[in-house]
Amino acid sequence: MMTTVRRSTALAIALFALSAGVSAAPTFDLDFEAEGKDAVGKLEPVKPTALKGLKLSGAWGYGWNMLIKAPADIRPEEFDEANPKGNYCGSLSGKCNEGGFLLNRDFSADRGSSIVLSVDEKLFPSGYFKSITLDLFTNTDSGLKLTATGRDGKTDISDNFGAGSKAWQTGQLIDMLTEFDTLGEVVSLEFSVGASTLGLDNMAIVMGGVTVPVPEPAGYGLVGLALLAAGAASRRRS
Repeated sequence: MMTTVRRSTALAIALFALSAGVSAAPTFDLDFEAEGKDAVGKLEPVKPTALKGLKLSGAWGYGWNMLIKAPADIRPEEFDEANPKGNYCGSLSGKCNEGGFLLNRDFSADRGSSIVLSVDEKLFPSGYFKSITLDLFTNTDSGLKLTATGRDGKTDISDNFGAGSKAWQTGQLIDMLTEFDTLGEVVSLEFSVGASTLGLDNMAIVMGGVTVPVPEPAGYGLVGLALLAAGAASRRRS
């Protein structure tokens, strides 16, 4: 039977190892609320910034009420000016998509662009996408074309991801292993609906190849608490 001292020492070693850095598959949550507030304040779409080690191009941040005065071809086809907030309710869940979101064009553009989301390899040199859950809408009946790029530069296309929708579809899952099993580690995704309008929001991005260490001071605190508890237990037995 392990003695109290040996038990305490083993526990301390294990917790110290934990404090040195346990990795997990982190999830990055992007709701674009800051971009929405910034856009409403400036009365114009804004380019997203500070995406936590990710890169984003071809997208502009909007607030939900900005599309009241937007060109008709930017808005969902069944846009209700009398109830603009109602235009951002998901057709799958019924939940309203309030606050900030992304569109693939600004007011001055005559057509939509592709939105490209990629890993910032300067910050995450080994990072890649495992899965992404997001909300989306398009103002066309055709589906979304999704092009993935692997770390070696090879690409693969998933046609008609998500049905064409005139309202927000919430909780759409992109599982890289299922959609792009031939690419290995996916480091870039391109969302495209041709010249039509595409909206994205509420991204939950699960990353691989990224470690999240336990902060050392917190780890040392765990070790100290464990030793105190073990000492108390030893005194009770004596």
